[in-house]
Amino acid sequence: MSGLSDPLNFLTAETYFGAGAYWTGPTKIVGVNKTPPTTAEAPTHWRAVNIDFDDGTRGVVQFVRPTVFRVRYDPGVTNANDYEDYSS
Repeated sequence: MSGLSDPLNFLTAETYFGAGAYWTGPTKIVGVNKTPPTTAEAPTHWRAVNIDFDDGTRGVVQFVRPTVFRVRYDPGVTNANDYEDYSS
């Protein structure tokens, strides 16, 4: 049976965040920078923004093409080098 515990169940944002009991992550952005990871093959081509959150975690918004971007967030990541330039 499909439900909130099913890892392949697609939910709307309203359903997921509606009760507020499922999100225990950051609540505030405390810093933003454009420093590429040290693993980037071509740092001058790095087009992304690193976002530091109030709980010590970090996210990245990568601008892949002029009209395409991806948001990467892993609660276990605290260092910019953990988000490589490659897909993960």
